[in-house]
Amino acid sequence: MSEKFKQNRRKFEYQGRTIYEWDQSIEEINIYIQPPPGLTSKMVACEITPTQLILGIKGNPPFINVNIHPTPHHFTPPYPPNVNT
Repeated sequence: MSEKFKQNRRKFEYQGRTIYEWDQSIEEINIYIQPPPGLTSKMVACEITPTQLILGIKGNPPFINVNIHPTPHHFTPPYPPNVNT
């Protein structure tokens, strides 16, 4: 990991503890979490859809639950453009 990216990370903190950090570029979003000791991958609840990101620990409220908005390049016009003009 580049120190340049680490400096640009944003933090979400709760009660003085960093819950997660994130950074982004035009191409991607990166989310960093430090799981509690003893947490296994089977205990993680993660759902990613084209419109939503949910991340947490099973049996608990998610600590990330956000709607994702499509970018303009995902827009499909309702009809083909006129290529003859």
